[in-house]
Amino acid sequence: MILFLMRMKFQAFVIMLLAFVGLMFLMYIKWTFDWLLGQDDHKLEVIESVEETVSREVAQIPSGWVGHPRHPNIPIMLWWTPFTGDDGLQTCGEYKCLFTNDRSYRHHPMLKTVFFYGTDFKPYDVPLPRKSGEDWALFHEESPKNNPIFSHQVMMSNFNHTSTFRRHSDFPLTTQYIEDLDMVTNPYFLIPLNVKNRMIDDGLAPVAYVQSGCDTPAGRDEWVQEFMKHVKVDSYGECLNNKRLMEDIKGSEQMEHKEYISLLAKYKFIISIENAVCDDYVTEKLWRTLKVGAVPIYLGAANIEQYLPNRKSAILVKDFESVEAVAKHVKILHNDETQYKAYLSHKLAHNRDEETLVTNQLLKDMINQRQWGVTSDQQAYLGNFVKHFQCFVCERVARNVRFMSLGFKPLPFDANEDHYGCPVPRSPLTGEVDPSSWWTEQWYRSKYEAEVFRSLALENQSFNSSTFFSKVLKHMEKTKL
Repeated sequence: MILFLMRMKFQAFVIMLLAFVGLMFLMYIKWTFDWLLGQDDHKLEVIESVEETVSREVAQIPSGWVGHPRHPNIPIMLWWTPFTGDDGLQTCGEYKCLFTNDRSYRHHPMLKTVFFYGTDFKPYDVPLPRKSGEDWALFHEESPKNNPIFSHQVMMSNFNHTSTFRRHSDFPLTTQYIEDLDMVTNPYFLIPLNVKNRMIDDGLAPVAYVQSGCDTPAGRDEWVQEFMKHVKVDSYGECLNNKRLMEDIKGSEQMEHKEYISLLAKYKFIISIENAVCDDYVTEKLWRTLKVGAVPIYLGAANIEQYLPNRKSAILVKDFESVEAVAKHVKILHNDETQYKAYLSHKLAHNRDEETLVTNQLLKDMINQRQWGVTSDQQAYLGNFVKHFQCFVCERVARNVRFMSLGFKPLPFDANEDHYGCPVPRSPLTGEVDPSSWWTEQWYRSKYEAEVFRSLALENQSFNSSTFFSKVLKHMEKTKL
């Protein structure tokens, strides 16, 4: 009886031991599969960062990994055209997103948005086929001189999120060149009018022009050359140069140098012509002129009145019938101190009523509500507009990921022509489209390219540069017929 009991106990022990070994084996098998599928145990989660986990999951994709991502609430954002080296996890309000420049991340199931930098965008180098639910974001702070393809609705319709100089883009950069209102109102660089007049009597021209980008869609050199026939102009840049600029303040990197600013401040008028004529495209050419206390002779954004500090803060070329008419008006202001000072009512030295220094409420609101910095000092505590745009998109996309996890449809986001679109270039002398202009040709060619791109994108199949340009040529030939 005793031997029977001992045998039963031994058998029970063996069964328990085998069960334990079997359990350990099954746990090992589960752990192995979890590792292969990116679902490691909690101990791994503690010692592995989000970046490390996603990197490991991406590395397993070529081997056939199709598991569930460990971080299903953290969207991956890929800069297709590398623009920022600021990779990694970014916290945006209550959401987080992982940003990368590594194209291999596009195959990860949590890749939700592809970012493009407009200047480097090539219509034959895009991530196609486009995955279901994959958003495209465009960041392009420059004018169409850099890449005119975004001037067209058919191109902009490919994007879901935008950040451009246009006020109606999703994350507008319209005020990217104006630091603050004090930049406009502060009289620090202002030289008394009697001193300026004395310098003009000693040989200084009343008007300055400083440009080194000579061939532009706006045709500014063409306009300035005609203006020079009527008014004396000191031209310091590479374009229409007739005045020597000191070596230590040459180059665009020196344009905030105190000596350069002080040089501009000597002039009563400064020709401020943008390189392209687009709504909302207002650059340092205007703001720097206002900063130094000169009167801008401005040609650029057709809606510039929406951004001027006051109704009469610049001489607007578009308001005159001819270059000669502008020149005549400049001469009148030059010889009439009262009329001239009326253009400087934004400067504290000429207007003691601080409430009326800047009467443009829209300009005030845009600057006061801006959350990113312009200068390096501002960016040190506010951050730059790239980082803020990334967060803007991250919050939109991560919110949609949450909505979908709860069974709701994602909110739709779509761009249109108002997010960038710029009109075909026109001659600043005649106001007409010049078919022989290289910039006109480029604008129309970009339109054909945008139309071909859209048709290929809708097919949702990858293509190379040869296929793209071949179709563009055929489309151009067919259109001309």
